[in-house]
Amino acid sequence: MSKTLSKPIICIIGPTASGKSKLALELCRKNWFNKPEIISMDSAQIYKDIDIATAKPNKLEQAQFKHHLIDICDPKESYSVNRFIQDTLITIKNIKKKEGTPIIVGGTMMYFNRLLKGMHSVPKIPDHVRNQILEEGHRVGWPSLHKRLIKVDSDLADKISPFDAQRIQRGIEVWTYTGKSLSDWINLSKKQEKIFKLDCVFNTIALIPKDRSILHDKIKNRFNNMIKNGLIEEVMRLKTRGDLSPQLPSIKIVGVKQAWEYLDLNGNKDDLIFKSVAATRQLAKRQLTWIRSFENLQQIDSNNIDFDHVISICKPSF
Repeated sequence: MSKTLSKPIICIIGPTASGKSKLALELCRKNWFNKPEIISMDSAQIYKDIDIATAKPNKLEQAQFKHHLIDICDPKESYSVNRFIQDTLITIKNIKKKEGTPIIVGGTMMYFNRLLKGMHSVPKIPDHVRNQILEEGHRVGWPSLHKRLIKVDSDLADKISPFDAQRIQRGIEVWTYTGKSLSDWINLSKKQEKIFKLDCVFNTIALIPKDRSILHDKIKNRFNNMIKNGLIEEVMRLKTRGDLSPQLPSIKIVGVKQAWEYLDLNGNKDDLIFKSVAATRQLAKRQLTWIRSFENLQQIDSNNIDFDHVISICKPSF
């Protein structure tokens, strides 16, 4: 493990639509930091060609300040939390070599949890094994594979839905390749020293809305703008590729999933908006639940950001 990376790393977390990216860009524009660079902690923004649905920073914003871990995967690919940890470590080290300031920004709380605790020591699963399980799931159905998972990893199977393709695939592929259940690997990791942990301290700003109704309004307005800006057309382009399916993580992104179903069924646009806004609110609720489980956070009302307070939090990172 490397020596501690000298200064604390700024990290901005919060539920979707709380203004994380906007705050990060504003911090960069204030010239408070030496050569700031943004590291996206977003499991949706990793995908190329899914820009509107994932609320990526636009091209101008990305040109103003360097952004990392955006557009690094094709939509047909999967991306693991362990890969995120590895990519983040490399990125931080590279920014530090240039005497820059890394600012981690995002709402994928599973990623943040692993940043704090380190990743599990599950071996890398070869692509041919992963593809084999994925093809079988499409052919026989995920509930069928869920029944198999009950036999080899009941702890995991009991926690997930028979239709949770991504986690069922993960459990089956780990068992198939290693002969040991994913739950066993995780328990082993807890007993041993972590194979990897970011050896640094985080100054973490959590954007938490004091008035949840304002966040709900922002979610609704943002999704309506996504529709106006071409979300449906974006998802149509994904469909016309012909090599993507609803079982892929990229197509399960909130907004993409509902628009895909809308196009499949030639549905009602009002129904699409209602379902997408409801799903986004549920996502925000899950993110807030995660955030409540973390310690040593500097909570700021996302509806009333005090920049003097923000800069006082970030000072140790100068």
